Parts: sequence; C-alpha cells; structure tokens
Amino acid sequence: MSTLKNPKDILDYLSGKPYVVEEMKTIWFTSDLHAHHNKIIEICKRPTTPEEHNDWLVKEVINKYVQRKHSLYILGDVSMAKKSEAEKFIDRLNGNKHLILGNHDKQIHNSTKFSEITQIKDFTYSKERLNIHIVLCHFPLASWNRKIYGSFNLFGHCHCKFENKGLSYDVGVDRIGFWKPSNLYEICEIMYERYKTIEDWNKTNVLDMKNIAYVICCNDYPMFVVINDDNCAHIKLELLKRAHFEKLKHDFTSFEQYNKQCSWRIDEVDYI
Repeated sequence: MSTLKNPKDILDYLSGKPYVVEEMKTIWFTSDLHAHHNKIIEICKRPTTPEEHNDWLVKEVINKYVQRKHSLYILGDVSMAKKSEAEKFIDRLNGNKHLILGNHDKQIHNSTKFSEITQIKDFTYSKERLNIHIVLCHFPLASWNRKIYGSFNLFGHCHCKFENKGLSYDVGVDRIGFWKPSNLYEICEIMYERYKTIEDWNKTNVLDMKNIAYVICCNDYPMFVVINDDNCAHIKLELLKRAHFEKLKHDFTSFEQYNKQCSWRIDEVDYI
C-alpha cells in the first residue's frame, strides 16, 4: 500500500487508529519560550508576571502537557539568561528535548541538556501507512525540503504575529489563548485546515481541481505546464520572464506533439 502524506488522508486514516493517535500525542513542538526575559510578557501579552514568568512557562505552558517520556522539539529562543541559569531552566522541562537553534540560543549552542542541537531538522514520523515529513526551523521558510510532495514546515521567531503561506505553521507559545505546545496529531489537524484553504483557492481558479501541475523544462528552459484529465495541456510562460520566449506560446493536444516539436524534461511535481 502507498504511504499517506495528504493531511486529509492522514486524518481519515487515523480515525480508525486510536493507538497511533495516542503515540502521536507524545511528540510535541514549541518555540520562543524566552525564559528570563521579562519584557516579552508585555510584548506578547503573556498572562503572567515577571516574578512568576519562568514558573508559568514550566508548569502551565510545558509540563502541564508534556510528560517525562514524551519528546519535545523546541524551535529556538529558550532563554535569555547565561548558560548556567538557562540550563537550570531546561532541566525543569519535561520530555526528551531537542533544540533547533534560534537567534537567542548562542549561550546554549553546545549544551548537553538536549538529545540533539541543530540549525534545521528534517523530522519524519513513519508508522504503518503514515509518512509525515516536517522541516523544523526557527525562522519561517518560503520553501523547504519536500514541500512539493506535501511536507510541513514548523517555525517560531515571529511570536505568532506572522502567518506563512501553505502547510507552514508557527508553533510559538504566544498564540493568544493557546499558550501551549502542539503535539503531532494537532499539527496534522492544523495542516488539514490550511490544506482546505489551499483547496478552496484552487476551486475558485479557472483550472479544474483534478488538474496535475508539473514544473518542466522545454529545451532546457523552465516552463509551467498544466495537464488536464483529457491529456491536453496549455503552455504557460509567465515564469520564463524572457520576452523573446513569448513567441513560443502554443496549445498542444497531446504528448506526441510535444515530442515532435520540443525536448521535454520533467523536473518536479508541484501544487497549482
């Protein structure tokens, strides 16, 4: 059987797999705790006080949800304190901790309190028919590994004040009214909502939803081709940005005509 990557297919499959859902709920993602940083309370309207901020992060934001045997991926900016104080705070957090470095983590870039420390991580969860791929980075990405195949991107840094496009989501603690990490199952639910937004956009497009989009090369020049169900295609040259190439606009009715007139090479598959 083929693996499932589409958020809708993943959730449909999980509806009959409660034991997989329970396992996914032990894998957590968060970002931008900013311990030992009193100004962040006012900036992000955190429901705590300077005196209680660190305790609030430990007890109400992280340990209330993450258990000791769970996995916790922190996407940067753990603490503003010096290494010794920052590590005392890290020790209080539950879970097997992984750090994706943020711009405020210089003091703990070589800390031994994490199972791994990296700048960017390709996270994969493979279970039965599931193959969920997520690129973890402190900063939001315009493009990421396997994006065209439906992989997700999780980020922080923006304190939930910036919404990236596509299957990308800010897991920072500063989502108003949320104030918690997100587990893997919740991420799939969130990505399904974002996927539906993409799907709704496509339904308003002049193109049929069943169309498949390919990024291809024609005579070694990149082009964008939309292939319809009836095997017809219309060549779009908007991406070429070469005025002299505008003369090459054609409407071909079959792949046989492509092969006769041009040398074609498919580079990658992408969403419309």
